[in-house]
Amino acid sequence: MYTSNLGASYLTEAGEGEIKPETKELVNGAIQRHFPPEFINRLDQIIFYRSLSRADIHKIVSIRISEIQDRIKKNGKKIKLAVDEPAIDWLAAAGYSPIYGARPLSRTIQQEILNPLSRMILQNRIRDGETARITTDAQRNRIVVIPNHDAEVELMDDDDMDSVETDDEDDDMIVEEMD
Repeated sequence: MYTSNLGASYLTEAGEGEIKPETKELVNGAIQRHFPPEFINRLDQIIFYRSLSRADIHKIVSIRISEIQDRIKKNGKKIKLAVDEPAIDWLAAAGYSPIYGARPLSRTIQQEILNPLSRMILQNRIRDGETARITTDAQRNRIVVIPNHDAEVELMDDDDMDSVETDDEDDDMIVEEMD
């Protein structure tokens, strides 16, 4: 199986709903202009996918949130995610691109939910057995993971890590021989 975005612009322009024969012809033309006939002849079938709708993206966001909840449970934590509707709407909008579809969604969820949630768990701001509430901050146009407690441990921000100077000699690892 191969996937390609060749001719995707024609499918995007066609909008939602059933793909018209004229649009399929345009996409097939893009494929024929790009690939040699020897390659196209080896394909058993070409399947056209319609563009994702807003409802599709919302379903994908909900599935991804469920996957995160399952990962938390599999890691032995009893933290419940409570993601409100504005946060789901924000993720659906920020994680979707007409060109790339829902591919940017994983990165958006990582940056907006998983990274902050991980930091809060490490700082003991969200504890086992509690609910992690996730909403939007409309003024900052971001997702917010709301802490349940003050931080017990301060962590450096990723930006702070770049500015830390290290002495190469201090970074060397000493290995001792074992009997």
